Amino acid sequence: NRATPFDAAILLVIELLISYATLVIIDLTSRCMFNIQGSPELKLAIRGGMILLVIGCLLGFYIDYHGHQQVALKLPPETIGQAGVAKFPHGVPLHVIQLLPLFVWLMERCSIKNSHRYTLVGIALTLSILTTIFSLIQTLTGHARWDLSWLFKL
Repeated sequence: NRATPFDAAILLVIELLISYATLVIIDLTSRCMFNIQGSPELKLAIRGGMILLVIGCLLGFYIDYHGHQQVALKLPPETIGQAGVAKFPHGVPLHVIQLLPLFVWLMERCSIKNSHRYTLVGIALTLSILTTIFSLIQTLTGHARWDLSWLFKL
């Protein structure tokens, strides 16, 4: 929203804060790759979640750029193509950092064997990556979130 100088100033401040937060997240992610305390499955959950968080942040910059381009063309900024939801591939990887450590915590509380926890976190991380890829395909091809019609044309 850049309708008034005040709105444009607020948007600029928001974009600067998001840029700064992204740099902090990238720094934290790089620190997580080395000295981190915890079980192997918790380390995997945190590291995988942080990498996906960075990807989600970077996708957010693309969404912002795309939205500005759409507005300049007098098109809806929230869609890509005909029905692609721009925020879909941005939001999916952002939430993995919340879900994977929670998953580890729940497995510990349910007394799931240590030997199985790492494998289960690996599966959950893989599914999170596949869901992110799915959201990118859906959005960048202009399909709505759950419009799977393109699958039936293969």
